[in-house]
Amino acid sequence: MKKASQAIPNKLLICERLQRQWSQKEVAEKVGTTTISVSRWERGITFPNAYFRYQICAVFEKSEEELGLTATTLHTEKSDEFFTESSVPGEQVTPVPLSFPPIWHVPFPRNLLFTGREDILRAIHPLLRSPHNATCILSGLGGIGKTQIALEYAYRYRQKYQAVLWIDASTHETLTTSVAAIASLLPHTEENEQPQTDPIAKIKNWLQSSTNWLLLLDNVEEMGIIEPILANTYSNHILITTRIQIIGMIIPHLDIEEMNPEEGALLLLRRARYIDPESFLQDAPELLRTHARHIMEAMGGLPLALDQAGAYVEETGCSLSSYLSLYRTQGATLLHRRGKVVASHPASVTSTLLQIVEKVEKANAVATDLLSICAFCDSNVLSEETITEKLAHVSDPLMLDAAIAELRRYFLVRRDPLEKTLTIHPLTQVVLREHFTQKGYPQHQLLSLSEQKSGPLNQAPAKKKSNHPPGYIPPAQHQSSHQPINPIQLFARRNWHFARKKSGIFIIISIIALSSILTMLLYPLLGLGKSQTIQGTITNSLAEETRLEAQLFQEKGIGLSDGNFIFDTYAGRMDGNLKDLAASCLRQGNTSCAVNYMTQAISTDASDGELQIYNENLHVRQSGAPYVTVVLGLAIASEPTYLLRARSIMQAAFLAQREINTEGLLPHKLHLRILIDNSGADNAFVATAAQLIANRVRNNNPDHIIAVVGWPFSSQTTNALDIITGMHIPMISQSASSTTLSGSPYFFRVNPTDDQQGQTLGDVAVNQFHAHTILLMQDPTDPYSVSLAQAFSERVTSQKASILYDTTDNFSIGVTTVDTYQKSVIQEAQRKNVNLIFIAGFDVDAVRLAHALGNASRADPGNTFLANLKIMGGDAVATNLILGYGGGTDASIAAQFPDDMRRLIFSAFAHRDEWTFEHVPKTQQPPFFSDWFNTFKDISVDTISIPQPGSHAILTYDALQVISQAIILAQQPTITGEILYRKLVSLGKGQVPPVQGISGLIAFNNQGDPINKAFVLLDIESIDGKNQIVLKQVVGQFRP
Repeated sequence: MKKASQAIPNKLLICERLQRQWSQKEVAEKVGTTTISVSRWERGITFPNAYFRYQICAVFEKSEEELGLTATTLHTEKSDEFFTESSVPGEQVTPVPLSFPPIWHVPFPRNLLFTGREDILRAIHPLLRSPHNATCILSGLGGIGKTQIALEYAYRYRQKYQAVLWIDASTHETLTTSVAAIASLLPHTEENEQPQTDPIAKIKNWLQSSTNWLLLLDNVEEMGIIEPILANTYSNHILITTRIQIIGMIIPHLDIEEMNPEEGALLLLRRARYIDPESFLQDAPELLRTHARHIMEAMGGLPLALDQAGAYVEETGCSLSSYLSLYRTQGATLLHRRGKVVASHPASVTSTLLQIVEKVEKANAVATDLLSICAFCDSNVLSEETITEKLAHVSDPLMLDAAIAELRRYFLVRRDPLEKTLTIHPLTQVVLREHFTQKGYPQHQLLSLSEQKSGPLNQAPAKKKSNHPPGYIPPAQHQSSHQPINPIQLFARRNWHFARKKSGIFIIISIIALSSILTMLLYPLLGLGKSQTIQGTITNSLAEETRLEAQLFQEKGIGLSDGNFIFDTYAGRMDGNLKDLAASCLRQGNTSCAVNYMTQAISTDASDGELQIYNENLHVRQSGAPYVTVVLGLAIASEPTYLLRARSIMQAAFLAQREINTEGLLPHKLHLRILIDNSGADNAFVATAAQLIANRVRNNNPDHIIAVVGWPFSSQTTNALDIITGMHIPMISQSASSTTLSGSPYFFRVNPTDDQQGQTLGDVAVNQFHAHTILLMQDPTDPYSVSLAQAFSERVTSQKASILYDTTDNFSIGVTTVDTYQKSVIQEAQRKNVNLIFIAGFDVDAVRLAHALGNASRADPGNTFLANLKIMGGDAVATNLILGYGGGTDASIAAQFPDDMRRLIFSAFAHRDEWTFEHVPKTQQPPFFSDWFNTFKDISVDTISIPQPGSHAILTYDALQVISQAIILAQQPTITGEILYRKLVSLGKGQVPPVQGISGLIAFNNQGDPINKAFVLLDIESIDGKNQIVLKQVVGQFRP
């Protein structure tokens, strides 16, 4: 925040407001903020974030330039005397004077040049606040900025602690020195009045008996040396930095990635003193910004390297362009030169990296040889086949794996197991090349990846034996030939910015930056030689995109389809061959042929939602009517849980599409097309699938894509979010509930958040089931599981009930077995005499846990504790798998042991009986349910197809209805994503009513979350000798 005396009023914004005769209060109401915020924006004291900049532009119908809103980077106050924190996203408030905590041991001053990393800092705080595991690890390559982030966190949040303690854990000696210094500051505890001579024992004793402290363990090289301090101290906040990737401890990780281009350029300019620490990137001349970005790219986004470059420029007075030229010829020398000593990181890039290399050289000779190969490769991406050839003396694949593991341990390489490539940071290459040259290693003279003779790029995909009838054209063979595209340019460059905007969303699952994933993933899939520049015309770009989509489908079974690819040919589908023939006709451009085969397929299986959508799309195309397109993002795979969910979602989407088109609901005779974007069972492919949508939008949006509905799970939505919303395309999820998604621009959801359902479930557990001791289970790698468990735990403890949680109670979604639950969780629940078990997991996890509890009860039939113990879960439990539908082992368990399933209590975001429960006569209920039955009544295989619409189906239908209502509000012949976004925001505000969905009233707050959205509490009961899911309670606002 700028001081009032330094602020420059935004006269453009003020002028536009006055011309419209609006007050600041009126602007605040239109934008969705406070009058104070608008006043600060106009006075230039604070700067609106991207979300509010877009809102302001939409309200005034002006560009950012016309409103004086062109700043690209927000500044965070770093003065030691003040702290700023706001409850409004992106808003900075008046600084509040801060004091240091009573016990303060941080050996470094605050870094006043600290730049960016706001997403990481925002991610650390909620992790440390978790009542279950208040420890967080920052890990990454040496020089990536871990220590600086920890240092900034200590200063920024110091007012929240009574003690902040910093320990240098690089070696046993540095740890001992730090511990001794801290021990001298600590008072004696009441439990031990006698002074202790062992500093570690004194600190440990103090930590165990004290509260509200922050312990920072910096640069941990061996986890063993900090174990004596960590033991039994997890109830408070511990922040660890390490360059070790795999530590063997179940603690939330934040893998620190390189800085994005804007952050890196800003850091360089501040460090070189071209601009002061208070300035934005836009404050520098355009030429300086350009040179700074070029250096940023050369440094690979490594903060330590950028700091060194800035120090060199400051000390020598050379220009940025001169430094860049010098680096290109003497890069190794410059990386070795640290410049002015920085107390918190005195080592240079070269010294930092060589410290790691020396450890590798001592530990593994094969790993050392592998590093030498990486050093002299023209590309920083190597195929494993080439490496194997170069390491011909290593015949045992286990030895090669051990060598790669040693390099991964220190983030020296990244391994893509699917494409069998290794990636090394470019600066690491520079340092290694100089290092191995001086040591006399041979320069291997490897070619770049695209030229590696044995690399995967020149391998043609293995041909599969065709099972299709004559005349069938495989998806990848009907395209005309084109020049090879450059996937790095097309995907990685586009994602470089997007992948870092919300990296805080990926905190629990410790994701890799999307740019790296897509680079490694898509390069091998293209099967190309040297990359060429993409043709600039729209036609060529679209042709290349189509070719890529076909190859992704052929190789991975994923992709974006309007019927030209078929995803659902799994068990229970009797129309698979007919669907394939229809798709082949579409790829040939023969629409009438496709219609013929689709008509036959529908008569064979009318319950096929995918087929029904494609058939409706064909009718839209044949009619010649104008249309808009919504993409349905989901995971279609053979596993029963994926198949049940995906099929019901597609069925519901078709019902909404048919209703909108047949009843002519959209203005100007617009029709609705639906594309299906399938990411498959592996969440790692969600970003790839989402990128296909972004590519189409970029290429003039020929499909008129205006929105995406999906993905169903938070972890999937997280991977797609920035790619989709970065194209200014609204993303409306039907069931992703993690609170980390709230506030993302262009993101909406029609379901409640984990906070809402977790708090309500906590109330029910304590007040209705009278549980005073609850065993909590979560998967620490899944964002949905973590946020639901945290919300539930906070509400339970606020009501003076007890949560029992230990890391041994963690489970892996869809992985942990019945036996494991029975041997660990059930025994612990019995030993601690809990009243309830809460599992923040999915349907398969609930089925297995319930069966484990049932097995234990049957083994001890006289045990009333086991007989009466219940299990509570969230919305992800509420599928028909728990009733035994879907096939597979878990469905069989649910079907064969119905008594076990009746132990389950859970929430859902929608239920088919809500209208009846609310005493609405059948004649006044929405036609959705009768349409469902009449459309899909001819079900071929009951065990696969869902007999009644579940929550995912209802919510998908509602999401499409919300989009339809927003289009109606727009009343424009041409609809774009931005127009749709503005109308979605307006729902429920002013004179615009909320949408009455099947699942309840829907209107969005400024975070994109539904306002007091209704959801339900359910259990399983036996009705007429068969388990059924029964609605017990409706929470929230269902109707006006």
